[in-house]
Amino acid sequence: MIRNIKKSLLLAVCCIIATCTLAQTPIANRVKAAAGKLPKGAALIARYTDSPRHCLYFTNQNRLYRLDVIRDKTDDINFASEGYDKIISTFLGERGRYLFVTVDRRSMASDYQQDGRQLWCIDTKTQEVSKVGEGYKIEIKNNRIIITQKDKMRTYDMAGHAISPVDEFDMK
Repeated sequence: MIRNIKKSLLLAVCCIIATCTLAQTPIANRVKAAAGKLPKGAALIARYTDSPRHCLYFTNQNRLYRLDVIRDKTDDINFASEGYDKIISTFLGERGRYLFVTVDRRSMASDYQQDGRQLWCIDTKTQEVSKVGEGYKIEIKNNRIIITQKDKMRTYDMAGHAISPVDEFDMK
């Protein structure tokens, strides 16, 4: 009898734990549903279920979009005011607050090794967009962003801020 009570209690605890892990907030449920209904060919970049953001970011046909699940509205994120040929990559920085987008500007660049690619940063909390830098090579190493130009290399943190000029050096 005690054995049956222990089994029943264990089963009840397991059911409660399973229910708690499956239960989500209404915003999280909306974000999850929206992620499942993205247009064909779209690539999901990030999901945010907190109250200030309640959205998801995705790319589609070389454009970046933000879908706000409360307003049920999709906004085209405007960056790279000079234009670009294609989005090369996207990545998140500093605990997911910043969304980085690397674009190729081959047809618009005056000197590809100087300004052929650009790195843009979107603050997902404030929606501020800023250009981090430009060059021909943009990579992440040791939790830092490195942008290489024809004759110099610059280093940025994962919030898009330039790191001390001591870390910057000219290429020989």
